Amino acid sequence: MEFNDLVQVGRMAVITKVKDFDPLRGRSFKTFIGPYLKGWMDRARDNLGFQIRVSIPTLDDWNKMQNRIIDFEKEHGRRPRVRELSKELNWSVEKVEKTLSLEPMLSTTSLHAEPEREEEKELEPAERIPRKGSVSEVAEARELMRVLYDGINKLPPQERSVIVRTWGLFGNEAVTQEQLAKEMGVHPKTVSRLEKRARERLKNNPRLRDII
Repeated sequence: MEFNDLVQVGRMAVITKVKDFDPLRGRSFKTFIGPYLKGWMDRARDNLGFQIRVSIPTLDDWNKMQNRIIDFEKEHGRRPRVRELSKELNWSVEKVEKTLSLEPMLSTTSLHAEPEREEEKELEPAERIPRKGSVSEVAEARELMRVLYDGINKLPPQERSVIVRTWGLFGNEAVTQEQLAKEMGVHPKTVSRLEKRARERLKNNPRLRDII
C-alpha cells in the first residue's frame, strides 16, 4: 500500500471520529485520535484486495447508502438485498457492490458486528448488506462534509483547485503534489504552499479545525 493511500485512510478516520471528541475530558485530540488511526490503517493494510483511494464524495455515497439501509430496515424489518438497495438508490448493482466493498475500511462497527439473522443465513454472500451506525451518526457525518464543501468552495480559485485535486474531491482522482505541479507547470513547493494556505483558511471554521 502506498503512502498516499494511508493518508486517505487517515483522513476518513478523522472525519468519521471527530464528532466523538470531547475536549472536556482532558485529552488532546492527538491522543484521542491516535488509536483510531492505527486501527483503521491496520485494517486497510490487511485488506489489500483493492486499492484504497477514497474521496469525500465516495464517503458521501457510503453515508447515503447506510442511511437508506437503516430506513429500509425500519420499513421492512430486515436489511435490503443488493438488488433492492440498487433500486432504492437508483444506482447500478455494480456501484452498490463497489460501495459495499469499502466496508473493511469505513466501518467503525465491524469488530462488534451482531450475529446474522436466520433469514440472512439463506442469502448468498453478495446479497448480504452489512449493518452500520445510526441515522444520527450518518447525518452528523453528512453535515460535517457539507461544512467542509462550503469552506472549500469559498477558497481562492488556485487554492481550491489544489485542494480539490490533491484530496480527490468532486469526482477527481487524487493526485500527489508533484503530479499536480507538473500539470500546473510550477515547482512542487508552490503547490505545497497553496495547500498550506488553503488548510489555514479552512481551519478558521472551528468545526474543521481538528480534521484539516
